[in-house]
Amino acid sequence: MAQALGVLRPYNCAHPLIRIGPESDGGYLLPDCLQGITAAFSPGVSFEFGFDLDLLARGIPVHMADASVDLPKNLPDGASFEPLFLGPKTHNQWITLQDWVTAKAPADGDLMLQMDIEGHEYDVLASAPRDLLARFRIMVIEFHHLHRFPRAADFDRFEAALQALSEDFVCVHLHPNNVVHPVRVGPHHIPPFFEATLLRRDYATDLRPNESFPRPLDRPCAPDHPDVAMGVFWSGTL
Repeated sequence: MAQALGVLRPYNCAHPLIRIGPESDGGYLLPDCLQGITAAFSPGVSFEFGFDLDLLARGIPVHMADASVDLPKNLPDGASFEPLFLGPKTHNQWITLQDWVTAKAPADGDLMLQMDIEGHEYDVLASAPRDLLARFRIMVIEFHHLHRFPRAADFDRFEAALQALSEDFVCVHLHPNNVVHPVRVGPHHIPPFFEATLLRRDYATDLRPNESFPRPLDRPCAPDHPDVAMGVFWSGTL
């Protein structure tokens, strides 16, 4: 377990973190190296897409997908919306990341991924080709149900997804979703849901381990609950 989770051990890097999106759930910390990103992909829209609007304001086209909500009203120029779920195979209401990027992305240039798809992220990441993932300069992923992964039945999916990320990405920020309380697993209290910001290794310079959380720009996802400290679980001791 510790080796797999090492992929999510966070580092400071040469790029300072900035906040994109609202001052609550749906806002994320990203490294300040967005210049030149040609498109962002945002599966899992729900009813909050302030993050996407902020990217559009910076001149980055945004492609959104979510089959659980209707087409957002007054969709601004530079945005697209597909009533589809992201998954490991394209069928019915589902589309793969590969097929979606092929249909919507420019032929060249770096991309961004912001993904909150309620647990399907593991199969999506594990099934995506490495050259596709490497087109994303920055990824912001909400990982779900982490407390389940010491179980043998779930660990393989988790490990496969993190292995896919480990080839080309470094974690530069973590933030627990405080909507639910951490769950005790052995000697540790693990946040079941948390947001991870990952940066492609060619941009991840001057790396220094960071175990100080939350960061100054972090905000609780649920404003009426205190934020959650990551704790020693993230120091690689599990």
